[in-house]
Amino acid sequence: MSQASVESQLTPKAQALRQQLSDDLLVPKQGTYTQTEHKIYEANSERPLPISALANYYGPLKVKIPEGTPKVKCAELLFNAYFHEDLEVFTEFAQRAAYYLRIPVEGPVPQKTRFKRWTVNRAVFVHAKSKENFERRTHGRKLILNNASQDTIQVLVQFLSQNKLAGVGMKAKLFTHEGLPESLDQLDAMEVDEVSNEAVEARVQEMLKEFDAEEVAQEKEADQTQQLQKE
Repeated sequence: MSQASVESQLTPKAQALRQQLSDDLLVPKQGTYTQTEHKIYEANSERPLPISALANYYGPLKVKIPEGTPKVKCAELLFNAYFHEDLEVFTEFAQRAAYYLRIPVEGPVPQKTRFKRWTVNRAVFVHAKSKENFERRTHGRKLILNNASQDTIQVLVQFLSQNKLAGVGMKAKLFTHEGLPESLDQLDAMEVDEVSNEAVEARVQEMLKEFDAEEVAQEKEADQTQQLQKE
């Protein structure tokens, strides 16, 4: 049922109250919600719709990363399907599940459509020389999960796997972030400081001499080859 059909079934009083609602009232902050603030009513009824049911008529909400917090990519969820409708439904379902797990989500990002074609005989015997073409299109969407622990990502992936939609494939890419090895932290900086400028200058002079010697050798070889060609 579309949002327009739902609004058409509401009473004029409910429609007027619905227009006055803001996003803060639809999904209020913790500790600010009271039962009297919810003014959406069912069609031809005085009983208000619960927020969990009302949220189905709106787009999925997203958790915002606080300002000043770096964005760290933790996982990517890739969805593939042959039909757009199934793909959109399951992608939206995954976004809603991530919202209730407090996972910041980016997307959905459309992926490149993959085409696969076949050419076969239309029939046997009489129609053997007649060909028929078939085409299969695979559509994709990608969700990027940020700033979440690996345990939370595992819970989301397991929940989506248990409630997967027929005809939609899912693939998860997990990213782990580890610190530097302890050997680098224990690097002795004193060894670098002990190298004096004189030692560096001496080494540079040696490298220049080696370079000059190579150039002289190349020039001698070139002169010898020219003399041989003249003879």
